[in-house]
Amino acid sequence: MTIDSVRWKVPGFYYADKALLDFLRVTEDCGLPAFAEVYGTITCKWDGGRGPNFALSPAPAPDFEQYRKKGIQVYLPFNSNQLTAEDLDDETANKLLRDADGVIIASDLLNRYIQDKYPKLSRTASTILSIIPHKSKTVDHYRKLGDEYDKVVIGTTHLFNADPERSLDWKFIDQLDRDKSEIMVNDTCVFDCPNRRTHHMLVARYNKMRTKELWQEVTQSFRSHCRAPLVVKGMATDMILTNSMVSTLKEMGFRHFKLVGRDLPAAYILTEMARYIIPERLQSFVNLTLSDVVRNLAINSFVPMLTHHVKMALADASNPPASEAKRQAISSFVPVLQSSINKALDLARGFPTPPDAQR
Repeated sequence: MTIDSVRWKVPGFYYADKALLDFLRVTEDCGLPAFAEVYGTITCKWDGGRGPNFALSPAPAPDFEQYRKKGIQVYLPFNSNQLTAEDLDDETANKLLRDADGVIIASDLLNRYIQDKYPKLSRTASTILSIIPHKSKTVDHYRKLGDEYDKVVIGTTHLFNADPERSLDWKFIDQLDRDKSEIMVNDTCVFDCPNRRTHHMLVARYNKMRTKELWQEVTQSFRSHCRAPLVVKGMATDMILTNSMVSTLKEMGFRHFKLVGRDLPAAYILTEMARYIIPERLQSFVNLTLSDVVRNLAINSFVPMLTHHVKMALADASNPPASEAKRQAISSFVPVLQSSINKALDLARGFPTPPDAQR
């Protein structure tokens, strides 16, 4: 369900289906606006934006129909920028395309392939195609992408000014195409990050080749250079649009908005959705209605991720002789794990206690 023709695209397809469907159930029951598009995918070589999700084994097949029957379109984030012509016949990716409604793309090669083979799919230019320094941003850059794609994601770095207060660059925004632009309202990266291009390239290479050496390169790069560790901070505080900013953008005629966070726990996604999509005057009511869901997700969605990292650290430590660099890497990761546990508990405690539990 949309309101005033505004369309929200949210993460969580496949790995957070239950949380998203719970959100839809609540909004349907209350007659409130929800999201119109969802994105996500199983791990495959065309996915370049995020590392692999550690799903259940054996992994169930993606269920497109559960969204389609509710009028929700499913987008696949096939945003690798490391693809060659030999990768285009990937069986998994092509099978997914036959069920999807749209694709998020970061490769001109893949864009031409999908336009030719799957002409009915909506094609969105990923923010990865716009990883350019803040000072180099131009309206012409986005206009050229708009000529090639149905929609273009406007990265948060280009929405803001470089001032310490992080005010929006209204002059730049006002020149953007309302019909083509998809506005990112939050981000897990920091403003004008100098490492973002490298991180996307490394993740895309890993998803394509799937070697242990490349995964070690990915994790080492994030630990050494990432200025916004996702597992600790969640969303980058200097790259978040306020509800007031979003309201002004709507008044200016922008209708396509995107939430990021497909590598974060489902509890985060739900809280972000409630904050942006639900009218502010009704957010406390919706939070109360979703409290049980969020509390359970906050614990359950963190535990498998933390367990995976603990096992990896213990496995590394048990392989003698452990080098000094390896011991330091493991030691430095312990506070990260502890912060993640605290974050999960705080998120669960921060939501209102449901009426049944108060009796």
